[in-house]
Amino acid sequence: MTIIWNDNLKTGIAIIDEQHQTLFKTINKLSECGSDKSSFLEVLIELQAYVSKHFKTEEEYMIFIDYPGYKNHKIAHDSFVKDYKSVIKKFNSKSGITTLGPDLINLFETWIKEHYSSEDVKMSDFINKAKLSVQ
Repeated sequence: MTIIWNDNLKTGIAIIDEQHQTLFKTINKLSECGSDKSSFLEVLIELQAYVSKHFKTEEEYMIFIDYPGYKNHKIAHDSFVKDYKSVIKKFNSKSGITTLGPDLINLFETWIKEHYSSEDVKMSDFINKAKLSVQ
């Protein structure tokens, strides 16, 4: 199972779009690990670090532009982190990689469809309107 980036997911904010693309690539590495627990763990650690970096970038950007939807966007990020940690707990359970890989990919697919299409689009719209009013 692969998550595919497309231009419909662009926010128009170069650094955030680049980070989103890197997240897609990192998520897709999970599928490539197969049943290799060591490789899977390595990607999980990489993914967790990158998600934190990305959320920090987005949140700092929203604060910088005084985005009125910051609070809701931050709540969505915090909720995702909570869900991600819940799925990660399965890694040490008997189910291990067999269910964790698909569970994580499903979590990210759902996140992308819901969060990107709502919260990130709102942020992008705000930025585009702000740019228009400044010119």
